[in-house]
Amino acid sequence: MKNTDNNQKTNLKNCINDQWFLKKLTDRVYEIFVEDMRRQQERIKNYGKDRRL
Repeated sequence: MKNTDNNQKTNLKNCINDQWFLKKLTDRVYEIFVEDMRRQQERIKNYGKDRRL
């Protein structure tokens, strides 16, 4: 178990120090964020459109 923890820490350190990986990761996180905001705006815009009282 302890060996696995050390491997995970080593992998994390390698990822943090890899500028290319961090750039790809942050770009992807931003893409997901923007898409989520767009979908949320669509949900808000369409909320109650088909409702008739």
